[in-house]
Amino acid sequence: MNRLKLILILFGLAAFFKPEDSFSQDFLVVGNDTGITSLTNSELISIFKPKNNRWENNRPVIIVLPGAGSVISDAVARQVYGKSFVAVQKYWLSLVFQGRYNAPYFFNTDEEVLNFVKKNPGAIGFVSSSNGVPENLLIRIR
Repeated sequence: MNRLKLILILFGLAAFFKPEDSFSQDFLVVGNDTGITSLTNSELISIFKPKNNRWENNRPVIIVLPGAGSVISDAVARQVYGKSFVAVQKYWLSLVFQGRYNAPYFFNTDEEVLNFVKKNPGAIGFVSSSNGVPENLLIRIR
């Protein structure tokens, strides 16, 4: 009987730690004219670890990341990239240096992120979950 309990516990833990369920609610995703209203965690990660630089609506993907002064920079770096904030900067520097992608925009406040995203169709980024986000910019994580 103890062996059966152990197996059930292990299966329960495996389901609990699936990558799809690993994001916390430390931040929200915002976007402007991306053609997307919701994403899975895997889809979100693939956008921010870019394989494609255009949305399906042919707009360029404009990556917006929290800067060093942002309260969510560490959470985004760990949950989206699995790296520290400094390692994420190095990752992007490498991609830009190779000529593969345009540099992301880094902002320290939610206000700066929201203002930039509002003015730039194709932009996608993160804000803290404590900030009021206009519904038309919110991209839900499912």
